[in-house]
Amino acid sequence: MARAFIGLGSNLGDRFLSLCRATHLIARFPQSSLKNVSGVYQTEPVGKIDQPDFLNAVIEIDSHYPATQLLASLLDVETQLGRTRDVKWGPRIIDLDILSIEAVTHNTADLKVPHSELANRRFVLVPFAEIAADYFVLGFERTVQQLLEACSDHSQVVLYFTSGEIKKKLEEVASWEPHSTSA
Repeated sequence: MARAFIGLGSNLGDRFLSLCRATHLIARFPQSSLKNVSGVYQTEPVGKIDQPDFLNAVIEIDSHYPATQLLASLLDVETQLGRTRDVKWGPRIIDLDILSIEAVTHNTADLKVPHSELANRRFVLVPFAEIAADYFVLGFERTVQQLLEACSDHSQVVLYFTSGEIKKKLEEVASWEPHSTSA
């Protein structure tokens, strides 16, 4: 199994519930297990700024999935939760990104691992550093903490819920099924 780090974001609907539902579905991936969950942070939008603030978090999983299969599974979770892709960088109910997979680099038009914008996104680096500050990001040749310290993005990233609060909410959504409740 390889350690993989997934970035989660939402700025539509019940943002916190969307993050919890996505985490719940990812934790159920075959040949994978949820290892750690960061706190949830409220962040300013990047790129297209005329939209609501996001909630962001990072989770760590252990998985046997190759990078392309992990991406396909994450896209399926986005679809199950009602994600549409109408406007690039526009508002979304859920956004899931592979940030890094231990000992893996992947560079195709559809997928870049580690995430090509990782070093430029404070909204990802803050929760990532919370759960894996010393994790060495292959391709950037730095730890997550070093990337955060060197990051030129100074946008506001404010703790919204602790990791304990998200773990409690995960227990509440443990029996939730995507087909039985609308996102």
